[in-house]
Amino acid sequence: MKCAELACKDVKVIDINMGCPLKFSIASGAGAALLKKPETIRDILTTLRRNLPSEVGVTCKIRLLDSVQETIELAQAIEKTGVSAFAVHGRYVHQRPRDPAHWDAIRQVVESVSCPVIANGDVFVYEDFERIRESTGAAAAMAARGAQWNQSIFSKGGSIPPRENLKRLMTKCLEWDHPVNNTKYLAR
Repeated sequence: MKCAELACKDVKVIDINMGCPLKFSIASGAGAALLKKPETIRDILTTLRRNLPSEVGVTCKIRLLDSVQETIELAQAIEKTGVSAFAVHGRYVHQRPRDPAHWDAIRQVVESVSCPVIANGDVFVYEDFERIRESTGAAAAMAARGAQWNQSIFSKGGSIPPRENLKRLMTKCLEWDHPVNNTKYLAR
């Protein structure tokens, strides 16, 4: 809680990633390990919402549970905590990026709550943002791997070739005297 209180002085939203399926997250009881502990999820989100200023949003990201019905029940419990929104990654915990995202399951979650839902999974080009929103009914969409591979997916003009993207990132590094590993998240 103390970290969130400190961070909220500089950010508009505190987000809890409850969907990371990687071993280091699960082994520590974080990420997708939280999906097996709905009471802990409720406690975390309720505590954040109760203690942070009202102008600071509280969100979380989950993955699909063993069944869509279980995911819907968790989504409804999350909504009751007062979060501003939550993201649903359209893969089950055991699935990896090579497995297609289940946009149909995200749609069922969206239809079960009134809280804004952010759809996630298989967004690689600018047009995918609208496709996933239309397909799922989600209020918004997010990208991970697509944005890591080429940040120009956020451009309405379309993605630029990777080599040109790299050139632009390197130019920003030089202009800003900034490390390349951080600049990739800041360049536009």
